[in-house]
Amino acid sequence: MDDEKTDSTKPTSAGRRFLLVLLGLLAAIVTLEVAVRFLPLLPITAMGAVVRRDPVLDHSLRPGSRGRMVSAEYDVIYQIDPHGFRDPTVKPHSVLILGDSFMEGYGVDVQQTLAELLEKRGIPTINAGVKSYSPLIEYLFLKRRGLTWNPRLVLLFLDLSDPANDRFYARRLVTDSSGEPLFLKPRRSRLWNPSGRIADWFDRHSVLFQHLEHLSYKYFPDTADVGYSGSDSALELLFAGRDSIPDTTYFPRWKTTLSYILRIHGLLREREIPFLLVTYPYGHEVSGEAWKEGRKAHRFPPGVSSDRPFRLVEEFARIHGIDSFRLDPAFRRAKNPGRFYYNFDGHWTAEGHAFAAALVEEEIRRRYPTMFSE
Repeated sequence: MDDEKTDSTKPTSAGRRFLLVLLGLLAAIVTLEVAVRFLPLLPITAMGAVVRRDPVLDHSLRPGSRGRMVSAEYDVIYQIDPHGFRDPTVKPHSVLILGDSFMEGYGVDVQQTLAELLEKRGIPTINAGVKSYSPLIEYLFLKRRGLTWNPRLVLLFLDLSDPANDRFYARRLVTDSSGEPLFLKPRRSRLWNPSGRIADWFDRHSVLFQHLEHLSYKYFPDTADVGYSGSDSALELLFAGRDSIPDTTYFPRWKTTLSYILRIHGLLREREIPFLLVTYPYGHEVSGEAWKEGRKAHRFPPGVSSDRPFRLVEEFARIHGIDSFRLDPAFRRAKNPGRFYYNFDGHWTAEGHAFAAALVEEEIRRRYPTMFSE
């Protein structure tokens, strides 16, 4: 009898141990979930919940998310609105701003971004800038989301990282039978690639899941992607700024970017929406003192690079009847232009955004004098 009693308790004891282990695991997961939700309150970079994979655009900003970006040069809180923009004042019939991390506002508070400064100057804007966006993605964004806001004007901010990004994205582009772009195939991780309804639920509700997914795709990519830069190396990313590249190599590498600028121009022209292409410089294209330390990682020599990329785009725009505007001459003429760029990071400081915003406002009011007269 005693042996039977002892044997009958074994499954119960094992079940209890399993239950305790399961409860302990769940408690640990809940604790981690709560902890990562407080990460933006700490002085550390915590952007895992802000940037998400996108089934059409490769990546986008997660609606309603919050994060923090910290470096030796800045400490910035990120708050993404319910529509997926880093913009607190989104409304239809505004100026739609397309661009990459410069427009997104790397390193500055949202109120210091070019878009918000234009807003304060009486030009309502929607800031659709996202890290590593380039004309190919911006064309897809316009078709899927941008035009639903009925913009009265579209500004596309272009820099010399765009050709490398577009060439990278084009390798995963899916088109229809006529060649019309549809979406980008998703990037994959070497560690895990969650999918299905359960993964979608966790992606919507679990900040811990969002961080783990972000880290997996960023640091263990299954492609040549480096983070979201879309380039294989720091040298490749900014190839357009290298004066030594011969024309026979240089011009063809702009082909994808220029073709999508044309598509954007045609899409907006069909809808009678004005389009202004704005080219802006990196620090090494402005002054030997601007972006002085950060440029070394890209092996740019001391001094100032030529305006070759700006001349190329300006001539292309002229030939195809596209309104364009160059910011580089005014940046070069400015007193102490090094103050416009973070020394290591290379993005615009608050002063850089303010200087660019004043130039863009003046150009908008000159070209479209009645658009914002009310």
